[in-house]
This record gives sequence, C-alpha cells and structure tokens, in this order.
Amino acid sequence: MRRLLYILSLLLSITFSFAQTIVDQGVKKVTVDYNISDIKYTATPPPGKITIIGDAGGGSGNGGGSQQDLPGGKDYQIKDKDGNIWNVDENGNVTKGGKVAEGGASNSTNTDGVTGSGNNATVNQYTAKGIKIEWKENAGGQFAYDTAEKTKLPADKYPSVKDINGTTVSVPYKATVNKQTELFNAKVSITDPALKDAKIEFKTLSIGKAIPAKELNKTDTERTYQLELVGAFDYAEEEVIAVVVPKDSTAKQQVISSFRLVHLSPKDINVALVPTDAESKKELSNIETQTNAIYKKVGVKINFNRDDVFDIAPYLNGNTVIPTEKNTALSTYSSVQQAINKGYGNKNNDRYILFVTDRNSDKAGQLGYMRLNGQFGYVFKEGLNLNKTGAHELGHGIFKLEHPFENLGIGEKTTPLLMDYSTGEELSHLDWKQINDPAFKLYAFQSQSSGEMYDRLFKDANGKYFNSGKNISVAVCLNKDEVQQANLLPSGSVYAFHLVDSGKMYYAQKENDKYIYKTKSGETIDLTYVAITNANQKNAFTIYYPSAYKVTAKDYFGKNAEIIGACSGGKFSSQQEEDEAYAFWQFLKNCYDSYKLQKEGYVPRCLWDHNLYIPNGPFGYYINDPAFSSGIVDGLIETADGVLDIVKFLDCYNPTSFRAWTDECVDTRDKTYNALKQMYLVISDKDKLNEAYDAVKGKLGEYIDETTAVDNQARYNHGKIVFNVASLFIGVGEAKALLNGEKTLALVLKEGLSAYATIPETILKLTQKAGREGIAYIALKTGNKGAYLGYKLANTEIKLADVTAQQVFANIEWATKNGVVLEKIENVSFVDKAGTQKTGVLEIVKQEDGKLGVRVVDEIRIFKNIPYDDFIKTFTATEEQYKKAYQLWGEEKWDELYQYFKTNNLNDDWPPFEGFVKITKTETGNELAGKVFDRFQGPGGISGKFASPVYGTQGIDDLYFTYDSRALKYNIGENTNYVKFKFKDNLPSDLKFDYGDVQPWFGKQGLGDQVKSSADFKELKNYIEILEQFEFKNKKWVKIK
Repeated sequence: MRRLLYILSLLLSITFSFAQTIVDQGVKKVTVDYNISDIKYTATPPPGKITIIGDAGGGSGNGGGSQQDLPGGKDYQIKDKDGNIWNVDENGNVTKGGKVAEGGASNSTNTDGVTGSGNNATVNQYTAKGIKIEWKENAGGQFAYDTAEKTKLPADKYPSVKDINGTTVSVPYKATVNKQTELFNAKVSITDPALKDAKIEFKTLSIGKAIPAKELNKTDTERTYQLELVGAFDYAEEEVIAVVVPKDSTAKQQVISSFRLVHLSPKDINVALVPTDAESKKELSNIETQTNAIYKKVGVKINFNRDDVFDIAPYLNGNTVIPTEKNTALSTYSSVQQAINKGYGNKNNDRYILFVTDRNSDKAGQLGYMRLNGQFGYVFKEGLNLNKTGAHELGHGIFKLEHPFENLGIGEKTTPLLMDYSTGEELSHLDWKQINDPAFKLYAFQSQSSGEMYDRLFKDANGKYFNSGKNISVAVCLNKDEVQQANLLPSGSVYAFHLVDSGKMYYAQKENDKYIYKTKSGETIDLTYVAITNANQKNAFTIYYPSAYKVTAKDYFGKNAEIIGACSGGKFSSQQEEDEAYAFWQFLKNCYDSYKLQKEGYVPRCLWDHNLYIPNGPFGYYINDPAFSSGIVDGLIETADGVLDIVKFLDCYNPTSFRAWTDECVDTRDKTYNALKQMYLVISDKDKLNEAYDAVKGKLGEYIDETTAVDNQARYNHGKIVFNVASLFIGVGEAKALLNGEKTLALVLKEGLSAYATIPETILKLTQKAGREGIAYIALKTGNKGAYLGYKLANTEIKLADVTAQQVFANIEWATKNGVVLEKIENVSFVDKAGTQKTGVLEIVKQEDGKLGVRVVDEIRIFKNIPYDDFIKTFTATEEQYKKAYQLWGEEKWDELYQYFKTNNLNDDWPPFEGFVKITKTETGNELAGKVFDRFQGPGGISGKFASPVYGTQGIDDLYFTYDSRALKYNIGENTNYVKFKFKDNLPSDLKFDYGDVQPWFGKQGLGDQVKSSADFKELKNYIEILEQFEFKNKKWVKIK
C-alpha cells in the first residue's frame, strides 16, 4: 500500500500540480419568487452564511417577512420577483447589481441562436441579419481585452460561434475588476435599412442582467455604444450578448454578437527591487513603470521598494556570469543563486525579491530567471534591454505563469504574450485565470528548492553534526508509525533523509551501540561530519517530528527556525520498490508535455496508451493491462463527481506543494485513503477484472467501439464501463461510503453485477449519470428502498417519477404545458395517465411556467406556433413519419431530419414546410411594391414561387444571401440563370409573400432568407421589373438582360 500511495502521489504531483489545474466554480444563479429587501452575510462558522430577506412570508406566499439561507464561500447572482439582481461574492460582499433587461433572459424559446436556458443557455450562432457589432476598447478603459487575433493563440483556446454565414468565429474576452467599473465600446454597423431604428439590448446570457449602454452616436448605418461593465466577483466568467429586440412581441430576438466578461480580483503585491551595482540601480525606475503598466490591466498593483545595492561578487567565486538553469516548470535555483538568496536573506517574508544586475547569465541569451512560485528573481544585463523582463520573471514567481510554448504546444516567439520570448506584453484570458487561481496564496513560497534547507548542519542520532550539502534533504514526511520510531531517538536527531539526485531514502537504525543511516535494502551512506564552532553554530539545527507529515527545526540555541517549507519524499519497503518509484518519477517528467494537452480522464494518457509492460518497473501496479486499469480509476473518480473536492485532492497528493502537508490535506488524504485502497485491491486482481469485464461486455456493446477490441483506447473504455456498471444504483451516499472505506469496491462489483442483469439499457444509461446538474438520472430513495427518476436544475433536485423494482416508471409528474425539451428517455416502461403500463419514449420538459414535467413523445405539441395539421399539409407520409418529422423540424435537428427524409423517400427529398425554418413575417399586395428580390432558376423568363430578398444594391458578384445559404437542390451549372427583380405598384391585393429562414438541406448551409409567393412569378410578370439577368456559360456569368 505504501508503494501505491507513493506512486499516486508522484503521479498526481507531476500531472496535476505542474499542469496548474484550476477548477472555476462559476457564478451560482439563484431566482426567488418574492421581492428581496436585503441580503446579509455572516462569516462564522466557515464557510459563512448568506441570508436573503424578503416578503415571501416564510415561503407561504402570504406576503409576510421571510428569510432564506445559502451557504457562503461562493459567488452568487440572485434575482428576485421584480427582476432586481443582487451580487454576493465568495467573500460575502453584497451589492445590489442592476435589473433584468427588458427583453428578459435569452433562451431557446425567445431568442434565435440560443439553446437551453439559465445556467444551461449557450449561444451557438449569431442570427441577426443586416447588422454586425465590432467590440472595441474604450479610450477610458483600464483593463485587458483578449481576442484570438490579438494573442495568436490556437483557436481551441477560445469558445467559438457560427456567424450568420455559417463561418466559425472566436468569442473574445473582456476583463473587469471587482468593485470597479470598466468602459467598453460596441461599434454597430447596419446594412439592412429596416433595422435603422432597431432596439439593441446588451445583457448577460444566463440571467439576463441588463448591461448599461450609453449611445455615443447614431446614424442610419452606424451606432456606437459605451458599455459599463461592473466588477462584482473575485473571479467569475459571464457571457454577455447583444440582441436585436423585435417590435413584434411574439417574434424571437436575434443574437448579433457576444463576449466573455471576466471578473478579476484586485491584488496588491510587495516586491523589493535589489540592484547589485550602481549601473543596475539606474534601471529600477523603468522596471517599476513597465511592470505596473502590464499588470494594471488585470487588477494587479506591484508595490515596489527599492533596496540599497547588494554586492553579489563574493558569491560568484571570481566568475563574471551567474550560473542559472533554463526557466521551465521543473527548474530551480543554481547553487550560486541559492547562496545569493541566502546571503541577501529573507528580510521581509511578505515580499518577493527581484535582483537587477549588470551581469549576465551563463546561458547565452537568457534575460532573467525566477523559479515557478519562487521568492527570488533575477533580471540580467541582457534583460535590461527589454522592457518586459521584470514583469515576465515576476509572472513566473508570483503567479506561476508558464511559457506558452511549454504548456500550450506552440512555438517560441509565435505570440505577443508577456510569457513568450517575443517582445509582446499581452496577458491572455488563460493568464487572467491563473493569476486568479483560487488555490493561489501570495507569499506562500515553496522553499524546498530555494536553498534554505541545504548546506546546513544537522544533528544525527549519535549526537554528531553532519553537513547536508546540496544533495541531502531532511524535509522528509513520516507517517504515524514512523513518527513514533523517530521520537524514540535522542531529541533533535534526524530520523530520515533522502538524496535529491536519486530520491533514495535513508533511516536511522541502531546497530550494536550506535546508529547508522541505511536504506531499507541495507545500503549505507558516508556522511560528512563537522565540529561545531563559534563560526558555524549559527548554521546548525536540530530536527523534530511533532506529528505525521510534519517536520520542524530549531537553531543551535533552541529557537524555532523556519527553514523547512514542506516535507517531501517517499516510503519504500525495499530497494526494488525505491528504484521503481524513481523510474516512475523520471517517466512522469517525460509525460508532462503530452498530459498538458489531454482532454479526457484524470489518469495521464501516456501512462496507458503504450505497448510497454515492465513487471518490476514503473508500471508494476498496473498488473498487465494499464489501459484497462486506468479506465477503472477514471471510472471511480467520475462516479464520485461531487463527492471529492478535486482541487484539494490533487493538491494534497503533491508532495512538492507547500499546501500538501497542511492539517487540512492530511485530513483529505485520510478520507480518500480507503477509496484508494479498495481501488488497488481490484486493480491488482487480474482474475476479478477479467471476470467483471466478461460479465458486462455483451450487454454494453453499444457503449464501446468493439467489445473484443484489444487496442488501448478500447480497453480504457472497457475499464470505465466495468466500474460504472459495478457501481449502479449506489447514489451519492453510497459513493461517500465507498470513499470512507465503509464499503469495498469488490463488494460494489459483486452487488452491481448481480443487480444489473435485469436492468434495461435505458435505465443503465441513467444510473451512470449520478445526479449531475442538468442531466436526468436514477437515484436511490432514503434507506435504499426503491429508486426514482431525478433531475437537478439550479442545484435543486426534482423527483419526476418512481422507479419500481421491475424498472417501470410510475407516479409520473406529467407536463401540462408546452416547453423546452431537456432530455429524452427512450424505450422505457411507464404507467400512463390512465394507469396503463406501456413502453415508449418519454421527454423531460421545462414548461412555460418554469416547472419540470414528463411527456410521452406521442403527445403532439405545437412548435413555433405552427399547428401540426398545417405542417403535415406540406408533404405526404404516414402518421408515424409525420410525427417524427414534425418533432425533428420543431427541434431544428436539420441533419437528422434530412437523413430521415432521404431514408424514407419522403417529398422527393425536398424539405418539409416549404423549406422554412419558421415564417417570420408575411406581406401582401402593395406592401411589396418597390421591394427587390433575386432567385436562381433555369433559362428563360422568370418563373417559380421562391426567391430571396435583397436589402441593398447587391447582385451576382456580391450576393446578399449566398448560394449555399439558400440550400438549393442543384449546384450552379451550365445555363443556370440568376434573376434580380423588383415589384411595381398596384399589386393584386390577394398576393401574399411569406418570409423566413431557409432550412439547412441537401448538405448545404441554409439559414439565409427566403420568400414564398402565393402566385407563380410568371403569372406576375406584368407587375415585375427585371433589374438584371445573368446566365452561367463556360464557367462564368454572362449578362443577358
């Protein structure tokens, strides 16, 4: 077990700590159905309590006073009955922050281009036609603005949206700072004259909070708005959208554009500027100015204090350069730098130190150096020629910012970012997030590698002092049993130490009448002993082990000495075990780069996606199937989602982290120890794994590529499936019991496999979702007596049906109104409203009144205000096909609808409902006079009933609606004609034009505008003026009229 824990410690420390995983909890949106008069925060006991005071009458609705409590420590936006919004940040600061926009929060029901609603709302397309927005920095703005074009980062580092033409565009980021107001501009360009007086609304997506916008100028074709972005949280992201609000209240809003608003926390940081010579002293003012100019944009203020010249010549031993490592995630200070750091001393533990020197590094071209999370930084002579060097190095030390070419897989000098080796000074939104890491603590220096514990004199178990040199670390973490052994030694004695270069552990063992230090395999070491004198006694220390995982020190005179920042090292039962662990550590270093790019799973892919097996090597604990075993581990972690605090979990298994050995982390490890133990028992039992896999492979074939596949990805998938099936119906309570060691994983496997045999596949799918937000799931009732269908919305669990022992849904909460479909559950047995048991498809619906309900798919509902009977008049099909087509059309599943028509040979492959996504408006008679349209057709005079509107002077060379956006059946070919025409006056009063969006069809983009005439154009030729007509001949357009 020691070996397992050590390997897990190493694995997690490298793969997670250095990857700098940050979990953004986001802003919790809370809506109450009463008016709020006040919100108060109580700090104790932690994490505090937020009390909402209102007129809900204690929840009875009688209008009396009421109070509702929420847990503290999180960011909240709370909306009351009248649309007033209150912000509460994670520190309990309360502000009344505006009101819901007049058009309300955008969702799939009221806004084109938005799917879902509330916390689940997303923008998938900018749908507004004839109008665009360009986001611009305001001259009075203070804070950063980040676009993919500006940073040159890969596109996958930004969220993306389709624009009106179907082109993928990256969404930019804009920063504001808590308790400050940032100005930001929106430049609007209008090409559709009909929108010259259009109402534009700026608001947050999830809750619909109005963003104050001042109109700076306005013409028929351009406007400029100045937005006020109020910072309300220490770190949070919100999506801000701009929409066109239609005059017709029944029509949908159209999304113009969006950006991500990032709330940052203000920070004050103390830094000592230390010149090492008179020439360097002249550079301090410039470093101060440039550094603050860079960090001010993300709310950081550096309080510089200029120290006197500190001569480093005595530490260089006659050298003219400073030996320095290349700055990487794993680098540390050279021995010379450690001596300089030590010589300067930690005069003030609440500040960082930046040495500015007229000397260069021994690495040609190196401008500066500061270890990640280190206290001491260096600006070398060459670095003084580049304004950003000081800010760059402080980014490493203070905020643990890495080079983008190391952690993002891009080339050096390919971006204008501060942390690149270019001359650029930009901080991207990824940097903003790292700077605001919730686990980040200023001045919590990682001192293990900074020289403070090396080159010291320590007392051994025989009472003699030895010199630790550069390779011995006494900062070794001991478990409870080892602490007991250590405390049997003479007081102040070193019980154990490890070698930095090899990781080998040595323990004090008594032989005959004296102690010697040896490894568990019996290897001894020769120590360099030193007699204590007046000259060296200030460098002599004694070591103490007050409790597990804690090491303290006292100086020679008995005064507490803070020379050990964090304990580290491992426990080995044999030299073989020690060698394996060291090999594993080296392998993980090589794994580092690939893991940073990994998107799936917690176990690094490089540990299992290979063809290696070393029975007594780094992969020993995987037995002979690393991919399968890794799937088991990831299956456990995913099933326990919401039970483990992953941030704490990762930090607490990183022995190099200064947080890893706090009391809180010791407690976290105790709580997860038994879960890891049970995991190990199953992973190490090859026969049990194969038995479990064989039991489920037939039933779950649809979840994996091929149940008989032997490639690593398939085996990884199999491992996850085995654990998921083994943990069916365990619920959150059972997961906690598993993690606390109250129930073994082996027992879960046995119970899960025996129970699963009679469970329908649909139920299997639901049970694996384990109560996640926004997804239907099966959970146990209290006391494990039966199960129920649940759905979690806005952190509130809603029970929708009972699930009997026979896996039948009963006592269903039926939907009574139309609404948005949240999830579909296929092929389940249920008891209908009449009490009859049936098998069919159920939908979970968020109804118009906000309540959740269940509906049988066969129950026809109205989509887009188009009755089902009107829809089916547009093509011929069976009743079952009509229902399926109507549902797919209503849910805008265009690819699925197109394939359904092709497969069933419906409507000669033409789309239903005349190809409309929806009908947006209708014009009749002389309303059409003077309006211009165009169409593609065969040769000859104008004919047909379909066309597209032309909102400007565009023609064949610059189509307003592209050919692809019209989703026409045939491609442009020889003799294809383009006709642009205009209606004259005195049109027949019974002439009707329906306007609407084009369905994506025939593999074409669609979503352009189309019109359908009630009469064929050839019958209207006396009312039509042909403006131009072209014919496609010999691969080019030829004007024929």
